[in-house]
Amino acid sequence: PDSASIYNIYGSVSSSIFLDYVQCDGTESNILDCDYYGNNVGEYYQGSTCNTAGVYCYSTSCTTGSVRLTDGIEGYVETCSSGRWYGVCGYNWNYQDAFVLCRELGYPATDAKSYQSDHQFGKPPHGTYLYDVRCIGNENNITYCTKSSTSSCSYSFAAVRCAGERINSSCGVDGTIHLADGTDSNEGRVEICSNGVWGTVYWD
Repeated sequence: PDSASIYNIYGSVSSSIFLDYVQCDGTESNILDCDYYGNNVGEYYQGSTCNTAGVYCYSTSCTTGSVRLTDGIEGYVETCSSGRWYGVCGYNWNYQDAFVLCRELGYPATDAKSYQSDHQFGKPPHGTYLYDVRCIGNENNITYCTKSSTSSCSYSFAAVRCAGERINSSCGVDGTIHLADGTDSNEGRVEICSNGVWGTVYWD
């Protein structure tokens, strides 16, 4: 996907700067394959305050079955079908559905709020794909809930407000990358795993 690089938008840190002066040519499959300052990850800029590298990844396509909220942690629910994002019809949409949606996006399910709205979260989605979604509440993915497919909806659109801190993936494998403190999974401060600890990448 296309991407934009930015710094300090997702917060600066004063410790655990693990990579500095990273130079990639774009063909590498892992950021550790790029050139960077020093001999080992995690040896540089411990305790220093630096500009932190951030990334926003964007793409016009999507993977079928993926879900998102239009404003990151809240907004209209959108699901992907055949490379395109669609809204979810609000018919029978309730708090159990919101629980599952927020859990799927990595947020605490107990803090989820469900809405049926046409304007509360800005411009509604273009078209609908899912209709009459009925989750029990213990599903890990909204695709496991009972639902129907539709191209039209006479009800308001399904919307959700998640809350709490996103539950980040564990840091177990050195060189693992994730994006922290963004409003969605495709943006945030770049962090890299080293010896079981997440550290930041310095912007140059």
